[in-house]
This record gives sequence, structure tokens and C-alpha cells, in this order.
Amino acid sequence: MIVDDSATMRKILRSLLEKTGIKNIIEASNGLQGIKKLGGSRVDIIIADWLMPKMNGDLMIEEIRYNPDYDNIPIVLVSAEYGEKINSTIKAGANEYLNKPFSIKELKTLLSKFISTI
Repeated sequence: MIVDDSATMRKILRSLLEKTGIKNIIEASNGLQGIKKLGGSRVDIIIADWLMPKMNGDLMIEEIRYNPDYDNIPIVLVSAEYGEKINSTIKAGANEYLNKPFSIKELKTLLSKFISTI
């Protein structure tokens, strides 16, 4: 699942994920929509922006981690933010953090930690 308020970033992430062999991709434009789409869907990993309207990445992660049904889903936050923002993301329950801009190689290396077919 890709959760990002930028349609351009969702398109870029979708393209990169497809290049790694991932084809079944769910998209959401903010944290609230991501949580709604998560219900009833089988998701192997969530890649989400940190700064989004309606519900930012940290709040979305806290909401997801509050539900034990989603406890094992790896969550990667992507952002151009640095420093304390990274610490708050990890405290919220993110498994990894990826700084923008990133390469397909960086994304693939990170995804291979969580998805064995990459």
C-alpha cells in the first residue's frame, strides 16, 4: 500500500514498486483513507509519506499499530524531513524510514528486508 497526498509521488512509488516485481498496489491519498483501505485488504507492506493532510504519517502509524490485526505489517515512512522527525516516526511504530529523494536501489534494498521475493 502507498499512502501519500502527492499523486506524483504515488505514481513514482508505484512505478518503482512495479520494477521490483510488486504488482498488486493499493493507493491512498492521506492517512485516514489509508486506514479505511487497509480494512478488508491484504497488505504486505505500507509505504507512507510523513507529512499529509487530515492525518499525518505518525498518527496513521499509531492508529494502525493500535489494531493487533495489523501489528505484523511493516511500515516504511518516506519524507524529506530529518532529525527529530525520524525519531518520532520510529516511536510511532514505523519499521524503517527512507529519505526523499531515493533511488530504486535504495527502495529495493529496504523492501528486501520485509518481502522475501524481492
